Amino acid sequence: MADVLLGSTGSPAPLECESVDWVGRPKDPPVGAFVGLAGGELAARARGLEYEVFAEQGYCEPSVDGRVTEYAKWEAASRFHVVVTDADELIATVRTTAGCYDDLPVGKFERWDSYPPDIVVEYASLVVPRSARGAGGAEALYRSVVHEAVAIGAGGLVAIGEQWLLDLLNGVYDFGFRQLGPSRWYMGGECFPMGTSMADLLVHLRTRQPTLYAWFLEGIDRVDLRDSTGSVQAPGAAMPALLPVAGA
Repeated sequence: MADVLLGSTGSPAPLECESVDWVGRPKDPPVGAFVGLAGGELAARARGLEYEVFAEQGYCEPSVDGRVTEYAKWEAASRFHVVVTDADELIATVRTTAGCYDDLPVGKFERWDSYPPDIVVEYASLVVPRSARGAGGAEALYRSVVHEAVAIGAGGLVAIGEQWLLDLLNGVYDFGFRQLGPSRWYMGGECFPMGTSMADLLVHLRTRQPTLYAWFLEGIDRVDLRDSTGSVQAPGAAMPALLPVAGA
């Protein structure tokens, strides 16, 4: 998940002696903000913001059409989740692709085994403009992508990133992501595939971070996953029954 980052909850990794539930409830995005899938012109704005930040950070090659050419193969299969304020300011976006691991951008990386199981949803990019960091946009998008994964019945979540990203996902949010394969140089950094199965994510959060777990479930029982134009992207989204937890 090529970068750019977060105003997070700000919580450091816990000590072993600390109790569970240290992440707590993430900061909400601005009141009145739209959080969800972008359609039409809004999707084009999200794509443009992605390119603008990637080009500025040196994550992609210059492009005359203002798109990240490294994602061209997956353009038709991409979705953009966005946070847009009631003043129509785009303050965060994430590109996702979904399918079999080997068919996605992350499939450029070897993985040690078949974990997590296909189908997976890939966090292909996360972009938060510097001026909007700390506004709760990144956290809202993490939840939006989890809702997409549930809606399509995905077996796991994956991303490409450097060690600092894995440390952030686990040290600030306690998502339980793990390295899935060896690292190599990619889009400006020493990167590797990382991810978690949906089953492990939900069990992990339910047992270790119950407040965060409850927050992730908010709104997940929507009937349809719709984008900003009203088009149905994934019909029949519904939260599965609670997963059994050993010792719970």
